[in-house]
Amino acid sequence: MGVMQNVTENINVGKLLDNWDETHELTKDEALAILNCDDVCLDKLIETAYALRLKYKGKKVSIQLLTNVRSGNCSQNCAYCAQSCESQAQIEKYKRVSDEKLYGDNDLVDNKHLARHCIGLSGISFTDAEIEDLAGRIRKMKKNDTQICCSIGFLTEKQALMLKEAGLNRCTTHTYDQRINNIRMLKRIGFEMCCGGIIGMGESREDVVDMLMDVKEINPESVPINFLLPIKGTRLADRDISGLTPQYCLKVLCLARLLVPKSDIR
Repeated sequence: MGVMQNVTENINVGKLLDNWDETHELTKDEALAILNCDDVCLDKLIETAYALRLKYKGKKVSIQLLTNVRSGNCSQNCAYCAQSCESQAQIEKYKRVSDEKLYGDNDLVDNKHLARHCIGLSGISFTDAEIEDLAGRIRKMKKNDTQICCSIGFLTEKQALMLKEAGLNRCTTHTYDQRINNIRMLKRIGFEMCCGGIIGMGESREDVVDMLMDVKEINPESVPINFLLPIKGTRLADRDISGLTPQYCLKVLCLARLLVPKSDIR
């Protein structure tokens, strides 16, 4: 850490931003220097990031609706998540949301002209029968060509093709190390990708840079950047998030924009 900090201290973030060229490939040292820069640089950082956002995304904001299709009873032990097997959070648990809720939410997406319907499932793996059931429900929801994305665990190629044939547009998966191969498989067969991270779970700033550099390499269509809100009953219920100041959170978001200027950042 000492060596890297010395390197980043020698990087003039203000000069870097004043001469910003989006074809410039940020190094890890430069990215870390942006996260560590004095707050006096923040206005310039926001200005630089906003210019990219305006260029590629304009001033429109897309609104999505999320339906939790399977809640709780997850075999994974994610420390932040109320649906984890280790969580004591008081949540509603079910294996299959009602058709009335799912299709009602989808009608709302269509009637209000929202950007897309996101459906999430707790869990890390699913049987072919469960995926076929989900695919059948997606077929019904695609009647008006609704854009549908799914946050799901690991998929086999067979299961991924089942969902693609049903009309699923975009996909995101759980965990980190193993997800890279799953993402590559999903991209290969034609899915749009949604890939990002949660900030504030005890990671270092170097970890944040590494995560965003990995995201840049994947180059997904959508990059969700979340900031931890500790949930009572989870292992991170008492996590100190005082470091998630508005200034730091803005630096993370701006760095993401500099690294993936053409992606949707959510």
